[in-house]
Amino acid sequence: MTIIQRFGSALNLNIHFHMLLLEGAISENSWGGNTFTRIKAASDYRLAHTYF
Repeated sequence: MTIIQRFGSALNLNIHFHMLLLEGAISENSWGGNTFTRIKAASDYRLAHTYF
């Protein structure tokens, strides 16, 4: 999830991004507990060719 912030605290033009990146997911396993599963990182190609 990305949020674009256009203004700073003094209402000056200050465009920057706030991003929330997920590293995995939590799921219930067969023993009744929880397991954290990491996801594979995006490739350099995919990061360079992502359009907003």
